[in-house]
Amino acid sequence: MPGSIGDIGWGAVRRWLDGLFQDIRLGWRRMIRAPGFAAMAFVTISLGVAGNTAFFALFEALLLRPPPYADPEELVDIRLVAAEDAFGTFSYPTFRDMEAATRSVFAGMTGVMPNIASFSDDSGRREDLLHELVAGPYFRCWASRPRWAGSSHPPRAR
Repeated sequence: MPGSIGDIGWGAVRRWLDGLFQDIRLGWRRMIRAPGFAAMAFVTISLGVAGNTAFFALFEALLLRPPPYADPEELVDIRLVAAEDAFGTFSYPTFRDMEAATRSVFAGMTGVMPNIASFSDDSGRREDLLHELVAGPYFRCWASRPRWAGSSHPPRAR
C-alpha cells in the first residue's frame, strides 16, 4: 500500500516525531519567557471556542432539532391587539367566548398569562418565581405532560 509507514520508513517517522517534540519544547520555553502573550493567546482561543460552541448550540436547538411538541404546523397564536393594551391581553370571559366561537375551527384553545410570584423567608430575603397561568386544555393542545402542575381551583367539567 503506497504511503504506508513501511514505504516511508521508521527513520522518517522518528525524525518527524523528534521535530514535533523539539517544536513543543520551543513553544514551552517561549511561553515561559512571555507569559502575558501566552495568557492573551489562551484567552483569545478560549473565547473563540466558547463563542463557536454557543453559536452552534443555539443553531442546533432552534433550527436542527424538532420542536418538543406534536404537530407544530397546526398550532396558531391568537393575540388581541389594542392601542391601550400594549401586551394584547384579554379577560377570561373573552377567552371563553373565543373558545366557543372557534370550536368548529380549532381542536382546542388555551390561554396563557405570564405571572410573577414573590416569596420571602423569615430573614426577609425575597425571591421571585416566573410562571404562567393557563386556561383550557393547555397540555392537551401542546401534546405534552407537565413536570409539575398546581391548581388553586378544582377542575371544571365542560
